[in-house]
Amino acid sequence: MEWQNLSTDYEIPCGVNSVVAPSELAEQEWEEERASWARFSLQMLSYAYGDDEPEYTTDRLIEENPEYEEKRQ
Repeated sequence: MEWQNLSTDYEIPCGVNSVVAPSELAEQEWEEERASWARFSLQMLSYAYGDDEPEYTTDRLIEENPEYEEKRQ
């Protein structure tokens, strides 16, 4: 099997079987990737819960989930 670095474009000839597998990221690249996903997650979460979102309390429940176990201390 021949290994190729796919950090640049690579043309796979027609009819050739190929396997693409992720390689290990350097520690710094991993931290940058993790930080990027964390920023993205926070941004998407802010769309769901804006500053003008009302406070939802249990008195607004229509039906309680019988399988939910409240964990208060």
